[in-house]
Amino acid sequence: MKSKTKTIFTVLLPLVILGVIIVIYYLRQPNNVNSKKADFKTSSMALNKEFLVNDSIANIKYGNKVIEVSGSVANIKNSDMHGIIITMDDAMMGMRCVMDTTIKTLPEEVKIGSSVRIKGVLIGFDPMIGLMMNQSIILESKAPAPSL
Repeated sequence: MKSKTKTIFTVLLPLVILGVIIVIYYLRQPNNVNSKKADFKTSSMALNKEFLVNDSIANIKYGNKVIEVSGSVANIKNSDMHGIIITMDDAMMGMRCVMDTTIKTLPEEVKIGSSVRIKGVLIGFDPMIGLMMNQSIILESKAPAPSL
């Protein structure tokens, strides 16, 4: 009798644990930046300067936090691997905002030179390419002023 109970227990326990893990995985809420309040609001230029002064301290302060940044669009790229990427303020060393995977197209007024306010999760800083933010969403955009 003991061996039968032990066999049932060794088979049933892993199945119960697996079931609990599956239920938790499917019931968890997605990490949606749109519903989260920004931990910090700043301009992309000010944030970039803070990282250039001391990236260790700035990374502790801003790393993996939801931030809201404003600036001008320097470049827009559509990548097969990452989707839409907007670079702010400097095409070479600016803040790269990888748009949320649900965003397939940008608003019409978002083009090079337009002003934008974007919210996302700051994932890091590389001295060669600048700041990186993912799960980004556009909060506000203004078309560039017409040139004379």
